[in-house]
Amino acid sequence: MSLKKNRTRRNIHYNIAGKSPQWYKRNRWALGREALEYSDISFNRDSLSLVMGTMLPEPLFLTRGDNERAFSSAGVKLRAFIYLIMMICVFGITYVFYMYTETDPTKMTDLEYIIKTSPILLMLVCFFLLPPLNGKYTPWAFICARICDICYLSSWAYLFGLFAHTSPIIFPISISVLTVSILCIIFSKYIMRGASHRALTISGILCFSTLASYFLSLLDSRNDYLGILAGLGLASFAIFSFISDIVSIEKLSEIRRVHYQYEWAAASALIFDIVACIVGLMKSAKEND
Repeated sequence: MSLKKNRTRRNIHYNIAGKSPQWYKRNRWALGREALEYSDISFNRDSLSLVMGTMLPEPLFLTRGDNERAFSSAGVKLRAFIYLIMMICVFGITYVFYMYTETDPTKMTDLEYIIKTSPILLMLVCFFLLPPLNGKYTPWAFICARICDICYLSSWAYLFGLFAHTSPIIFPISISVLTVSILCIIFSKYIMRGASHRALTISGILCFSTLASYFLSLLDSRNDYLGILAGLGLASFAIFSFISDIVSIEKLSEIRRVHYQYEWAAASALIFDIVACIVGLMKSAKEND
């Protein structure tokens, strides 16, 4: 009888989040933890933007009593500012470095060209590794996910600093977007009060329209109108995604039971929205080449 009771208890722990016993053996941190039930709160998984929904794993696990710190908007803001400061430093170092080195593509060797463009490949690899790493609950997975965050965002900052010499428009666009984004992050509670769920629907529509317009613009690189449309579509999608992410962060913070380790993934999603907005505005402001 005692063996049956122990097996029953183990199965209950395994089925809390709908995961298999093998999954819990690989992710012992989640063993016995409760998962967030959206039916008990005025917030559901569908309310997350495409970016936030990709970065945050399913399900979200809760804290064990008062001994563990809960997810908070202040924690997300702190991590977002850490990422922003890191990107500004990488941007400045890259800009100053290439200011005193030869940047003419016609005079570069193949090795120099590979080294200069290698962050693009690194950025893509890290971006696709982030979602599965965020869904694993081991120390190594957590460390690797944060390394991917740093490499991914640093690669964007590197590219911005590299192309700032040939595209002076990067400076005013980046400064404007960063200023507005920082103010929105600081005053996120006021944004949450004024935002509605319609923003989430519009965000999804803009996502599909952005992808369609962008691939159309690739068909004819001489068509400036399609390039402008793709850039504005991407920037609009990023803005709506940023607003909906701020609302989601505030609502998850109000629950006061979601584990704080998801703050890193939420902060990464916010910075992704900022980067996407800058890229979209740059695309719409320059010739579509």
